[in-house]
Amino acid sequence: MRRHFGSKDGLIHAVIEEAFRWAAEQITASLHATKVASIETMLSSQLALANSPEGQIFATVLPEALAADDALTHAYAEGYQRIRSVYADYITEHDLAPTGTAPEHLATALFGAALGLNVQTRIDPRRVNRAKALHALGATTSA
Repeated sequence: MRRHFGSKDGLIHAVIEEAFRWAAEQITASLHATKVASIETMLSSQLALANSPEGQIFATVLPEALAADDALTHAYAEGYQRIRSVYADYITEHDLAPTGTAPEHLATALFGAALGLNVQTRIDPRRVNRAKALHALGATTSA
């Protein structure tokens, strides 16, 4: 293990980096597979990822990333930046940001809202309907 990654932290970082690379590819493919460019399309792609078994792993490991400032935390920070960049590029490409709003700020807000809904869904799945909440968020941003 140490021969290839240098340390346990190096291995963790490599695994998480690969997982986020995969997630960014999935989201990008989902965004480009639809004919309607919208904020709701972005949120739907996030929902599809969150509902996948791979997406559930991100949510399961997240508390560990929040617990300490280590390789896992840094890998998540880099991965989240990658996803925000995918969203910001999509927002820019389709001119979805309201006037005066930077695409990267809108991407951060939308991704943060989606992550918050993921947490709420994991904590209280009987009373939180992530799909309907994401739909409401998309409708709000389109109004």
